[in-house]
Amino acid sequence: MEKAFSGFNPKSKGFTLLELMVIVAIVGLMASMAFSYYTGTPRERMRSASRDVVSLMLSAKVNARKSGKIWYVQFDTGSPGKFTLYESDGNNIDPANDTPHSTVELSKYTGVTFGSGHGKDTAKKTYTKMDDETVDILYDPGPDSIDDGITVSDNRFVFDPEGLANTASLGAVYLKIGNGDTMVVERMTAAGLIKTRQNFDGNWKE
Repeated sequence: MEKAFSGFNPKSKGFTLLELMVIVAIVGLMASMAFSYYTGTPRERMRSASRDVVSLMLSAKVNARKSGKIWYVQFDTGSPGKFTLYESDGNNIDPANDTPHSTVELSKYTGVTFGSGHGKDTAKKTYTKMDDETVDILYDPGPDSIDDGITVSDNRFVFDPEGLANTASLGAVYLKIGNGDTMVVERMTAAGLIKTRQNFDGNWKE
């Protein structure tokens, strides 16, 4: 009678030490690549942070118009810094009592902080209307001192119940990394025109 096949070979020697070392090395390399892909380079992390700023600003604008209430994005420049989307519970703005909806911690982006490594963005800006007419933007990017990275009044972008802004709510948020590379998110018109620019070589550009 034939013996049933068990799939087990008592003479099998398993993995050699060399094979195990190779496997460990491959696993380590794959983990390193995955970690690098997830965290990205410092510039990529800074771009992600600027996209999150824009995302919360657009969310505030849309929700203000939908709800008929004041919405705003409040920036906290303390260490490590954060920015929060708020819904105002009345006509007055009070982060201590208003309803927070979403908070982004700047520590999420390792090496990214509020501030500028290249001073203030004073480059002339234009935008193109639907009829292809190019219009200059009469926009003051804020005070010369941008030590905390925020030039907007009270460190917040406010959207009224119609999704618009007053002059005090025009300004910029600067983000930088260790080598001085900087990105800025600027709200330049009451209607909510937002531009993101970068300075990696001493020149501001989109």
